[in-house]
Parts: sequence; C-alpha cells; structure tokens
Amino acid sequence: MSGIRRMRGVAPAVLLSFAAGCHSPDPSLARRAQADGHRQVLIDATAEIARRHPGGLTLEDAIRIARQRNPGLLARRLAAAVARADRTAAFGAFLPQIQVEWTLRAMGEEPLRRMGASEVAVQDREVRDASLQIVQPLVAPNAWLLYRTASRGARMAELAEERAAQMLDLAVAAAYGQCAAAAADVRLRERELAAVERRCREAAAMAAEGYLGPADLAALEARQAAARFSLDSARRAERAARARWLGLLNLWPMADLRPRPGCLEAESAAVLRAAAPGAGIVELPALALTRRPIEEWLWHALVRRLELVAADVSVELRRNETLRALAAFVPSLLGFATLYTTSDSYVVHPEYWTTGLRAALASLVGLREVAGVARARREAERAAIERDDVAMTVLLQTVEALRLLDETAGALAAARPALEAAEAALREAEARRARDLVPLSEVLEREAEAAAARLRLEAAQRNHGLAVHLFRTALGGGLEHAPQVAEVKP
Repeated sequence: MSGIRRMRGVAPAVLLSFAAGCHSPDPSLARRAQADGHRQVLIDATAEIARRHPGGLTLEDAIRIARQRNPGLLARRLAAAVARADRTAAFGAFLPQIQVEWTLRAMGEEPLRRMGASEVAVQDREVRDASLQIVQPLVAPNAWLLYRTASRGARMAELAEERAAQMLDLAVAAAYGQCAAAAADVRLRERELAAVERRCREAAAMAAEGYLGPADLAALEARQAAARFSLDSARRAERAARARWLGLLNLWPMADLRPRPGCLEAESAAVLRAAAPGAGIVELPALALTRRPIEEWLWHALVRRLELVAADVSVELRRNETLRALAAFVPSLLGFATLYTTSDSYVVHPEYWTTGLRAALASLVGLREVAGVARARREAERAAIERDDVAMTVLLQTVEALRLLDETAGALAAARPALEAAEAALREAEARRARDLVPLSEVLEREAEAAAARLRLEAAQRNHGLAVHLFRTALGGGLEHAPQVAEVKP
C-alpha cells in the first residue's frame, strides 16, 4: 500500500512533465523574441560605432565596417572556410586509416567437441578478441584527383569572397556618395527656402506700403509652400539614402549616423599608384588616369580581374574532371596490416600480424564511363569558351569605366569656372546693392545661383571620386593610393 501511495504522489508530477515535454512553443513568440534581440543588437552596435566616430564616418571607416559586418560577405567568408575544410577532408584519403576493434564473447555453456567417447574443450567459455588494422593507399589516382578538385574549389571560393569584398566596397562608396548628395540637396533646399522667406518678408513690407498687390503676395506664398515641400521631400530622400547605406554596414537603418563630408571629394584629388606594362610603378593623379593609353588599362584589367582568375581555375577544374573520368581505367593499390590478439588459451599463437596488398581494376567498363570521359572533355571546352566571354565582359566594363571617369572629369573641369562666374556675379550684385542700384531680390537670386554652382562643383567632385572607385573596381585591384610623404619644415 505504501508503494501505491508513493506512486499516486509521483503520478501528477510525471503527467505534468509529460505535458510540458509535449507542449510546442508558439512560433509567433519565438519570432518576436528573435526580432527584439536582433533589433537591440543593431542599435547597440550602431551606438558604439557612433560613439567612436562623433564626426561621422569616413569612406575608409565605412568600407572597413562593412567588411566586418555585412552578412553577404560573412556568408561568402564562411563558404570559403567550408571549402577549405572540404579540401582538408579530401587530403585525408592519402593518410593511413587505422581501425581498432575489441570483442567479448561469453557462452552459456563451455564449448565442447566430441572426440570418440569423450568430450574435449576447444575454446574458453569467455574470449576477448582485439584487432588493429592499418590501411595505407599506395596508388589512388581517383583520390588524388578528388583532392585536386577540392583544392580548386577552395581557391574559387576564396576568389569569390575577395571579389564580393571588392563589389561591397563599390556599393558602400556608391551609397556613401548618394548620402552625401542627398545631404547637399537638403542644404540647397534649406537655402532656397530661406531666400524665399526673405523675399516674402520683403514683399509683405512693400505690400503694406502699396507697392505690391494681393496677387503678387499669393504667388510668393505659393512659391514658399513649394520650397517647403521640396525641403521636406529632400529630407525624406536623405533619410532613405542613409538607411540604405547603413543597411550595407549592417547597422540600425534609422540611426543618426552620417558620412563625414568631403571624403569622396578628396578621392577626386588623390594620387594613385599603378603597375604600367613596361614602365614599372607609376604615380598618377586621379584626374590624369585617362591620359594613359587605354590599352594599358585593358591589359591591367585582364591580368587583375578576379573573375578571370576564377575562370582560369574553372578551366583547370574541368580538365581535372576529365582526368577523373580517365581514372576509372587506372588500377588502385593499397597496403594493409592487421594485428590480431585473443585471450583464448587454446590458441597456439594468441598474437600475430597479417600483411598484404590489394589491387583493384575495372576490367570491363561500361558505356557510362566512356561517355563520362567525352562529357568531361566537352565541359573543359565550354569552360574555356566561358572564360573568353568573361574576358570580353571585363574589357567592355573597363572601357565603360574609363568613359565615366573621363566624363566626370570633364564635368568637374566645367563646374569650377561656373562657380567662379557665379561668385563674381554675386560680388557685383552686392556692390550694386550697396549703392541702391539693384533690389534685394537680385542679390538673393545671385546668392542662390552661387550656392547652386558651389553644390554642383561638390557634386562633380563626388561623382568623379565615385568614378575613380568604379574604375579601380573595374581594374580588379592594383590601383592604390600613393603613400603621402610628410613635408619636413626647416
């Protein structure tokens, strides 16, 4: 009875445990918890980066953070690590394989064998056997070719990771430029609204004295409303551009973290180093990149672009697949050695070695193996043709990048005298206004024109800096910033 009472006390606890184990969690609650945690991680990381960069992020800072945090690049990095692990695992086929076995056999009756009228024991009732087997591949062409395939796969994964990093750098630079352009547009709209508000106040004073009618005031008020709407729209566009930029950095999109002004403009005035064919290392200002012969840059792209390096590896990989198909006709050879021990007291030699060789050859191969060789050869030819197609794409991209670089350099050269002319017109209008020869509205218009010309110059500098980034990406590397030599003052 006491046992029954104890079981009755334990039964509710067992039932509760069973119910808890059968209970499935609510997916919506799990989704909410993960979303809250992810949001908080992004907010904390963004706050830490903003604390370390109070003046905003430079372009180099943004690229460095994106390379550390971008999920797409991290996935490529993990894929390359997996490919390297596969290569290491493939190398294990050349190492000796060691297998240890231990067996315990216990019989219910002593094993006896009838010898005439008597019974004789032939084995212990309890026997413990142990064996150590070592197998070493000696000739394994298929295993060697599998290792070569894994090595090429690891190399291609590393090239894909490096190229993804280059494309991420370009995307970050483009988003950086869009943020800077949107911020400049906001500043321009703010100046325009301020100018319109000043004109509205001036017009109100003139209307009070009877110099302007209601229709003129209504037109100015409509212009003021349009300027305010343009400013609000520019601010929304700036927030959206900043969110896209922060998204590339895997930071909280709504954070008040901004690019530092002037970084892309500095890229437009940078001095770069490149390896020119037959001329060694040359240093060129960013504005003088298009002065070099275009054939040099095309050669540079054909040598440096990682897509072409990956295409070379792909051709090697397909050729290796042809050898793997041929390996079906090559024999494989391995050696083995086995150490056997037993506790059976009836055995004369309780411990001994067994050694030998094992060879295998498919003497009659089927149609599938023969067709596999032909298929592998066609795949190698197709990989070579695809490499030629990639080379042509690289050449065309380089030509387009050079065209964009030349065009933005021309726009930058045209924006400078336009700004000088606008500033000269503003100075002249201010001087005439000081002698009451022109109304205030003309001075305001000249101020707006000068501000717009200044913003156009900044935009041209940003566009040229972005074109330099695009050109460097089109070349695939090898075009780096020249080290700055500090000036020694006497």
